[in-house]
Amino acid sequence: MNLYGLLSAHLHRLRDDTQGNVMIMTAAFMTVVIGCLACAVDLGSLYFEKRRAQAAVDLAAMASAQALSNARPRAVDTLTRNRYPTPAALTVETGTYTANIAIPVASRFTAGATPANAARVTMTTRAPLYFGSAILGRNSTEVRTTAVAVNSQMAQFSIGTRLAAVNGGIANALLSRALGTTVSLSVMDYNALAGTKVDVFKFSRALATQLNLQAGTYNELAATVVRASDVYTALTVLARNGDLGPGQQLIDALTRLADAAANTTSSVTLGQLIGYGPYGNQPVAEGPGAGVIAKLGALDLANMTALVANGQRQIQLDLGATIPGLARTVVTVVVGERMVTSPWLTLGGNDAVVRTAQTRVYLDVQVGGTGLLSITSVSIPLYLEVASAEARLSNVACGNSTADTSVALAVQPSVAEAWLGTVNPAALTNFQIRPTVSRATLVNVNLLLGSINITGSGHVRSGSPTPQTVNFTYDEIQALTMKTVSSTNIAGSLIGSLLGNLDLSVSVLGLGLGVPAILSSLNGVLAAALTPIDSVLQSVLTLLGVKLGQADVVVNGVRCDGSILAQ
Repeated sequence: MNLYGLLSAHLHRLRDDTQGNVMIMTAAFMTVVIGCLACAVDLGSLYFEKRRAQAAVDLAAMASAQALSNARPRAVDTLTRNRYPTPAALTVETGTYTANIAIPVASRFTAGATPANAARVTMTTRAPLYFGSAILGRNSTEVRTTAVAVNSQMAQFSIGTRLAAVNGGIANALLSRALGTTVSLSVMDYNALAGTKVDVFKFSRALATQLNLQAGTYNELAATVVRASDVYTALTVLARNGDLGPGQQLIDALTRLADAAANTTSSVTLGQLIGYGPYGNQPVAEGPGAGVIAKLGALDLANMTALVANGQRQIQLDLGATIPGLARTVVTVVVGERMVTSPWLTLGGNDAVVRTAQTRVYLDVQVGGTGLLSITSVSIPLYLEVASAEARLSNVACGNSTADTSVALAVQPSVAEAWLGTVNPAALTNFQIRPTVSRATLVNVNLLLGSINITGSGHVRSGSPTPQTVNFTYDEIQALTMKTVSSTNIAGSLIGSLLGNLDLSVSVLGLGLGVPAILSSLNGVLAAALTPIDSVLQSVLTLLGVKLGQADVVVNGVRCDGSILAQ
């Protein structure tokens, strides 16, 4: 056999011989497997390092958000505790975070913007490469992680709050007219209500149970229209369960109030009274957590429920001759709608705001004359407008202990104006137009020998208030301390200034009397009437939660226990 034939025979035998194929394929496959395992080890290492770094950065961002003024040291301390003592690159930024789904996630944090409410922490570290180093020529690769956390420090505060004893007769008359029923509580009942603190979230859960709203959120509860009687019944249940403290007087007062309101259809949307802020989407049944404490006065809640339920309907109180020093007193009150974005009490962070409602009061007062006017009575019609007062949360400062905790409110008192003159009561409910105030007839008496006619008008304004900063310590917050902010340019009593600066016109026909003597008698009557008129006004306005040229604010609770991871 020639060489060609021999070679061809060997090639055919090699082609037909299948022995050893598996070994060859196994060797090739194992090479691929080993390569994949090497990649898997490195990728697993990178994934583990990425997760570990991300967890550390998340904690660092949350720690920074808890103390925005000390953000970087907080971040470094947290990373050190998580075994990142010297990160290759660490950036800590403070700014504002806007939780708006219409804004792309990457654009919701604005570094450097004020007032800061969030912190962003970015860290770059090195993850080891075990097998990839042979290919990449380096034994580690860069891992970059970032996190944004929002400060969850918040406060609950209210405006137009007065925890004080009140005139039982005027309070009963006001609540009766507001609810459309007959309310008969004693001064002791009102004092018991005024001295009682109500936990906002316990009350909300009791009210949800009253409404059979078992699986709702706080926002759903806030959107619910509730009867005034449901509010008072929920308070009664809390009192009977001992959640409002001991006191049969309180239980009896709330029971009588609930029974009186049960005969009416007065209702209110709960969100007009209470704003739940960031807890709105949380189920009512779960509660807000142990870190949230927010309280309000039972009397404030009872009064505001009645007034908001009343809407813009007139409340007319004919007090007759029950006010010492006044022969007859008729008070007409209209409370305007609050702005829809402003409940009476709210829970939130910086820039959360509450406002009082506009209020109109018309007094038709009759007083007995003195001196030359002793033969007649003097009419004193007074019209007052009290504009909205505003309180805005400007800062929550949380230190290392509760003693270092404080809350700052920017408070703008109401602007109050007063007129001496007559007003058509039917025009009071339209808050878009100011009623026409006409010149008033103070004295009009006809005698056998002649007549005396005195007319007058007057107008005074409390001034243009500017926001003032009011600080509350932790002890003041716990005690529900009320602080009053006044306009800086109010000189004395508004009503005193009005009655002391009237435009008077005196007509004496057929009588040999001097105008100066008559004016002297009138001034004496007005001076004597000033104190009882002021007393009536303050009693009514106290129950309405407003004050002339002033604003009363209370911080009902504060939370300083952490932050929320945003992205």
